[in-house]
This record gives sequence, C-alpha cells and structure tokens, in this order.
Amino acid sequence: MLRVAKERHPEVNFVEADLTNSIIGESQLCDRPFDVVTAFRFFPNAEASLRYEAIKAIGKRLKPGGILIANNHRNPHSLYRRLTISLGGPQCSLTDEAFVKIAQDVGLQIRSRTPIGFLPLRERVGQLFFDHLVKLETIFSRIVPSPLLAQNVIYEFEKK
Repeated sequence: MLRVAKERHPEVNFVEADLTNSIIGESQLCDRPFDVVTAFRFFPNAEASLRYEAIKAIGKRLKPGGILIANNHRNPHSLYRRLTISLGGPQCSLTDEAFVKIAQDVGLQIRSRTPIGFLPLRERVGQLFFDHLVKLETIFSRIVPSPLLAQNVIYEFEKK
C-alpha cells in the first residue's frame, strides 16, 4: 500500500514506522507532527494495552486538525462475526464503542465511519457465488449503512 502511494504521489513524504517504539519512532520521525497517519489491520489484532499505547503515540504525533485513518476488520458486532462466534470461532475484543473511546481518551474525535463488507470472504464461498453476493451486499449496504453490521469499518479520527 505504501509503495503504491509513493508511486502515485512522489511529492509527499511517506514514513513507515513503529510509533510505539521510542527508539525507532524518534530516529525515523524526529518528533515532527504529521497531517495524516494510517493504521490498517493493527488495532483489532493488538492487545488492549498496546492499542492504547499506539493510539496515544499517534495522537501525540498528529498536528492539530490531523487525521488518523484506521480500520477494525474484525468487528465483533458484524453479522459474519456473530455467526462465526456462535459456531465456536474466535472472539474479537475491539468493539466500535471501545475503539472510539480509546481515541477520544487521547484527544481524537470521530469524524466518520465507513462500513465495508457484510458478507463472507470470497475464498470461503467460491467465486461464482461470491459475485452474486457482492451485488446483494452493495444493495444491502445502501439500505442499512450501519458500521455495527459490517465486517470491516474504516474510521476517520481528527485531532482537535
């Protein structure tokens, strides 16, 4: 993702760094503020204490008005996840409410939520069936655009 972004926008200075590691963070970031930070597939996979430390570090590095774009690809309220859990699948601990609260605790305010994906992954249902499901999902997401039902939710937070 970072490679593609650099190719499309060579005028932008992109940085890949571990904000929770002060040695790496300080050497790569030089304590400068950022306009935008992205974090995908991290928060739902991290332990609760690491989530908080990471979002705290991000909040510290964002400029006032800066944006954090992150996702929860394991939304425990999603239709798919509820079915998976009811069948004995793994539990997920990062709820919408919890994610927004930890962001607010470090001075970030929710600007938007974008729900993506109500249905199972293509690999699990086969391509032909999946093609039909995508059409239904597109219709369904317009009728019920609730982030609480989607498997993946993209969040946009702003530092006030």
